[in-house]
Amino acid sequence: MRAMILAAGLGTRLRPFTKTVPKPLLPVANRPLLEYTLALLAGAGITEVIINTHHLAEEMEEGLRRAETSGVKVHISRERRILGTGGGPKKAAPFLEGDTFLVLNGDFLIDIDLRDVISFHRESASKATMVLREDDGGGIFIDGEGRIRQFLEPGRAPDRSWTRTGFTGIHVLEPEVLKLIPRNTPWEINLQVYPEILRRGWRTGGFLHSGYWREAGDPEGYLAANLEILFAGAGSLTRRPDSGTLDPPRQGLSPPVLLGEGVFLEPGSRLGPGAVIGPGARIGRGAQVRRSVILEGTDIPDGEVVVEEIRSPEATVGVPAGAEEAGGLSGPENMIDSRPEA
Repeated sequence: MRAMILAAGLGTRLRPFTKTVPKPLLPVANRPLLEYTLALLAGAGITEVIINTHHLAEEMEEGLRRAETSGVKVHISRERRILGTGGGPKKAAPFLEGDTFLVLNGDFLIDIDLRDVISFHRESASKATMVLREDDGGGIFIDGEGRIRQFLEPGRAPDRSWTRTGFTGIHVLEPEVLKLIPRNTPWEINLQVYPEILRRGWRTGGFLHSGYWREAGDPEGYLAANLEILFAGAGSLTRRPDSGTLDPPRQGLSPPVLLGEGVFLEPGSRLGPGAVIGPGARIGRGAQVRRSVILEGTDIPDGEVVVEEIRSPEATVGVPAGAEEAGGLSGPENMIDSRPEA
């Protein structure tokens, strides 16, 4: 079985960081976000994947050459214009269409065994399966047998016995689905393909996931993903051993703290709880960093206090006011609820 990771988007919600780094390569706990997805696929026995590129395509492809792929062979599908979540797989059809395949968004973390999802898809004889999670604000309704019955439609009330869910970013698809997508045309799978699948009466599965999931495509979600990995609040997902030193014995450090290679800590600096410091960063004399991500090569000036921020050498983005009350940044037990784009 093969898979596709969607990685061609502009990453607009994480600007300005994505002006120079493709979103799937932004580090989570000092590890590129994409590596978590490749490890997820490898754990399900997926040996080959195709990744589409467009925005910062050369940077993305160079990053993939350096990435830890967990033994998965990576192919590239470069798009001259963005073809969308449906058009991208259509362009990659020669690679995908020989058997059941997976399509995954490139900007989320999830703790799930994809083998269970694939088994559910096959046993239910579905043409398409979405991995879903219960969500009172979601627009996808499934019945008690795990079959998608309706996408939220104005003026049409769903059956009260159905469960309201949101999309996590994972599809399992049969090759016939690709025939519903026009060639060389921007097309969206959730908005344009699934409604047609339902109209044709093809069985469409909804695998309900109740474990850890985090969409990391905006500042709140990205910061939360880093802290959840750091606070061991992301299920079985953990940092990579070579991502840096965790909680080194040092005065002024309140665990958990992750220090990348070559970090320089000036006297009197204080870190944590909850600080991810990227390689080559400098924390100035008397500076404080907590519940924040400091990206590679960033200099924190002397005496500066950094709380609930993402910083790079070029930019600073703070989490919007009220996010802490929403519950996502105080520890693993409370997590911001952010949904992926369709």
